[in-house]
Amino acid sequence: MAKLYWRSTKTVARFGGGTSAMARISVLTSFGDTGGDGVDGGDSCGVVGGESSLDRYAKEILHKAGLSECKPCSSPSMVKASVLPSDSSAPFAFPALFRSIVGALQYLTITRPGIAFSVNQACQHMHAPTVANFAAVKRLLRYLKGTLEHGLVYQPSFFALNAYSDSDWAGNYHDHKSSSGYYVFLGDNLISWSAKKQTTVSRSSTEAEYRSLAHTAAELSWL
Repeated sequence: MAKLYWRSTKTVARFGGGTSAMARISVLTSFGDTGGDGVDGGDSCGVVGGESSLDRYAKEILHKAGLSECKPCSSPSMVKASVLPSDSSAPFAFPALFRSIVGALQYLTITRPGIAFSVNQACQHMHAPTVANFAAVKRLLRYLKGTLEHGLVYQPSFFALNAYSDSDWAGNYHDHKSSSGYYVFLGDNLISWSAKKQTTVSRSSTEAEYRSLAHTAAELSWL
């Protein structure tokens, strides 16, 4: 996990801080294999009162998949590999349904950054989904069932950018490419996030972390 911190000189001067002509950026990073799924995990967002249009949208996705009354689960994907059924590598019988559900989930990540990593993983199998791929999507939908009231909450906060990045080294067992992810906060408010597969193979976990850190730094520079 890496953290980047950015504070503009205008903001520093406003609050009585230093008046250096250059903005300051510090990087705190730990190297080595993360041992997990990168940015994958539960939502770290607040709870929005009432039902929004995206709440209804999530319920429509569950209805389309026939999981309106499914049992919720606590995470959008498996942290540890489990024993898969013998037919897990068999082609999924309804690929159009798979593409429709995953395509709909992409829109839902606008307010649900906690599922961005899992949705990104599912998108990589649009061309030829398998039974195991659909099982992963079903788990993600079960997670949505239990977190329909989750979303993003914005509130007054201090004016400084904080970014967190992580990588999943060689997480793809087909091409051994890593995945990068980052969250960018303005004060206490989440304003930008991403989870995507890296374009080249990293030869070490350190290289994968540096690539992820470079993507995060580029996003901070743009902001």
